[in-house]
Amino acid sequence: MRAMHITLLLLLCLLTACGTPDTTDQASGAGLTATELPVPTQVEAQDLTPTATPTPVTSQAAATVAIGYTDPWDYCAAVKTIDVPDERYLGESMPHAIVVGFNETSEAPGEIPEWLPRTMSWRCMQGKVYACSVGANLPCDEKANTSQEPSEAAKEACKQNPDFLTVKQKSSIYSWNCVNGTMQRGPQWTEADAAGFLADIWYEIKRP
Repeated sequence: MRAMHITLLLLLCLLTACGTPDTTDQASGAGLTATELPVPTQVEAQDLTPTATPTPVTSQAAATVAIGYTDPWDYCAAVKTIDVPDERYLGESMPHAIVVGFNETSEAPGEIPEWLPRTMSWRCMQGKVYACSVGANLPCDEKANTSQEPSEAAKEACKQNPDFLTVKQKSSIYSWNCVNGTMQRGPQWTEADAAGFLADIWYEIKRP
C-alpha cells in the first residue's frame, strides 16, 4: 500500500514538472530579448532644394540688340557706301538737313522750293552723304554710262532732228552731236564717281 502511495506521488511530481513552461528556453529560442533588438536608424529626408538658381539659356539672336541710325551722317559713317539707305537707317526718308545742304550748293541759294524734297535722293559713298535732284531731268537713279557708242534712242533722235548740235544721252558721260543725221560722240562732260554714278550731279552734303 505504501509503495503504491509513493508511486502516485512520483507520477504527480512528474506531471507538475512537465506542465511548467521554461521561460529561459523560450527567450533563447527567440534569439534576442526585446531590449536587445536593434532600433531602426531614422534616415533624414534628402534636401533636394537647388543650392543655386540655374542660369537661363538665352539665344544669341535674342541677346543681340539691333542697331539703327536716325542721323544720316552717322549712318553713312557706319555703312561707308550704299546706293539706297537700307533698314539700318531709321530716320526721315528725306532729312530736312540734307535738303537745306543741297539747296545751298545751287547757284542761287535761298528759300527752299516746295518741290525740291520730292525730287531728291541721297546715298552714302565712302562714309559721306551725297544728294541729287532730278528737277533738271537728271538721272539720279542711274549709274553712269561710259560707253563710247550712242544708244539706239539717241540715234533715232538724231535721225528725226538732224540739226541738233548736241544730244545728251541721260546717263552718258559724253555729249553727243548730230552731224547730217548721224550721231557723233563729243567731249566727255563728267565721269563716274567711286560708286558708279554721274559725279557732276551728285553733291557731298556736309554735316550742319
